[in-house]
Amino acid sequence: MTARIACGSDRAILSDVLSSLADGTPCIVPPPAGILGVAEISEQLKQHEIVLYTSGSTGPSRGILRSHESWTTSFAPLAELMGLTSNDSVWIPGPLTSTLFLYGAIHTDAVGAELLLSDMSGATATIAHTVPAIAIEILENIADFPRLRLLVVAGDRLPPQVWDLAHGTGVEILEYYGAAELSFVGSRTNPEEELRAFPSVEIAIQDSVIWVRSPYLADRYVFAGGDEAPGPALWRDSWASVGDLGSMENGNLIVQGRGDSAVTVGGHTVVTDDVEHAVRKSLCTAEVAVTGVEHPRFGEILVAVVVGNFDDATLRMAADALPGPARPRRWIRVEALPRTESGKVDRGAVRRLAASS
Repeated sequence: MTARIACGSDRAILSDVLSSLADGTPCIVPPPAGILGVAEISEQLKQHEIVLYTSGSTGPSRGILRSHESWTTSFAPLAELMGLTSNDSVWIPGPLTSTLFLYGAIHTDAVGAELLLSDMSGATATIAHTVPAIAIEILENIADFPRLRLLVVAGDRLPPQVWDLAHGTGVEILEYYGAAELSFVGSRTNPEEELRAFPSVEIAIQDSVIWVRSPYLADRYVFAGGDEAPGPALWRDSWASVGDLGSMENGNLIVQGRGDSAVTVGGHTVVTDDVEHAVRKSLCTAEVAVTGVEHPRFGEILVAVVVGNFDDATLRMAADALPGPARPRRWIRVEALPRTESGKVDRGAVRRLAASS
């Protein structure tokens, strides 16, 4: 069966994906830079299948195959969590080559709400699907969004600054945790609470790694011949994991690290998400990224990339507040963190910057 290739403008991508969901034709949504072997990949697809690509925030973009049903089954529970109705106006401020924004667009269409794409003003929006960086921009300019009632935020750990900015504005936040391979895993609407399992999701912790079973899981990676490379996700029986670290407390999920964020420093495992969280709080900024680089004595050390003209004494104070292995040993000051097209921190670029500095 010939698959649709959904590419071009956001409207063209949306039209092709919606057509495939309606008639069952398999569909491929290539990444912005395109891919080789689209024809070969299309020959692997069956009716009611779609191939989407990861953002590449921790490595090369990979094709993920999922069934149409694995997406559409989550429409109703997410709409209930959002309080979404056909009376809402939903802004999608990012490109539809990103699975996060594409899902937001097709979900909005399914409910019958007004859809505002990234080339349209969000001034009339009541809801916006965002990543943390975009959420901060919106909240810092909240007067430009007088009708906004809800930000749906995912794609990276939500810094406290977002909750602080939202406080007193009347704008609520629905933060969800997941991955392109897993879809929805957990969500919360209060920074004082941990993540609760998304409806119909089972969560298990094995050797500190988060495993998920749900009707929303993708099936596998797909590659053109000769291009196959391992991805972070593993599928075992009906369970899947992208290697994120976490724990369960009173039935709620605590995410301790995303993807490859566990760094071994002198035999101690350090979760860079936790270090970033502490440094953000100390420096009062959300613009921090921490990664590990090789070191001849300690195996790895931590390097922090930070936006702002912080002096050495301030950075030392931020480091000294952390346990020894978790202290960044080098700091890199930049004008802006490297980001993917969808607005998430480009972790691969951060690692390359740290390794070359």
